[in-house]
Amino acid sequence: MTLYMKLEEYRPWVRLWSDSDASLNLEAPSQWVDYYEHLEAIGDQLQIYETYPQKALRGNFSRLSKTLALDLKVGGLFDGECKTMN
Repeated sequence: MTLYMKLEEYRPWVRLWSDSDASLNLEAPSQWVDYYEHLEAIGDQLQIYETYPQKALRGNFSRLSKTLALDLKVGGLFDGECKTMN
């Protein structure tokens, strides 16, 4: 499965009004789009949470190895290395 990912990491001062360190958009071509609005930075990892109906850990992204492991809302478990697109 191919996924396209857009990661938006927030500046430190965003923590003044939000408890999230980043947001994540995912797209599987011609299939679906997912959005995760709550990511927490722990060292080189970003832990990805689903916030509705309750806060639940869904996976993580390693900024060091550029690896995404995520229990997708649709499509099951995804575990793969990210490539940068130009």
